[in-house]
Amino acid sequence: MSSWRSICSSTASAVRNPVHVKEKTVRRKGITYDTGTFPGGRDSRPGFDSGQVRHEMAVIATDLRCDAVRVTGGDLGRLSVAARHAADAGLEVWFSPHPCELGIADMQLQFEDASRRAQDLHDSSDAEVVLVLGCEPEAFTCINDPDQTVGSRVLLVIPPADGYPDGNATPSVKPGETLVLVVDLLFTQSQ
Repeated sequence: MSSWRSICSSTASAVRNPVHVKEKTVRRKGITYDTGTFPGGRDSRPGFDSGQVRHEMAVIATDLRCDAVRVTGGDLGRLSVAARHAADAGLEVWFSPHPCELGIADMQLQFEDASRRAQDLHDSSDAEVVLVLGCEPEAFTCINDPDQTVGSRVLLVIPPADGYPDGNATPSVKPGETLVLVVDLLFTQSQ
């Protein structure tokens, strides 16, 4: 076991002789802004207020010195309001709908509507707008298994054809890899 003195000596040596690491520059400094989701019909952000959102976007841009914000949530109206305020504050907007508990057909409609809204924001402002559809939809849609109850842990195995058949950068998935997710069921909702 190393003594405290030898650890300090090693640390001091490392400071005097730093390892040279290839420098990278950060393209954007940002934060995620949650407009609310509705798991089990409950609003994770009750009292969504446009004036408060405008103020918070100004704080993100000026006080936090961010130049980008990922606006996420389950209600596209709220998402659009927050994204507009972010654009008005001079932020790059990452428009990111969160399809919590939607079936595949409803999720597709939500993504199509989100695409139109992101394009409208891009066309009507000077802001850079990025549409982010980057969550694993299978993990956030209904798990239709009557044997699973609240408190259950479910293993989801998503084959490449249903996940990322050609791979993905973030999350890092190589072509042909299977996604394996562990989901804890926190509530149930009748359909």
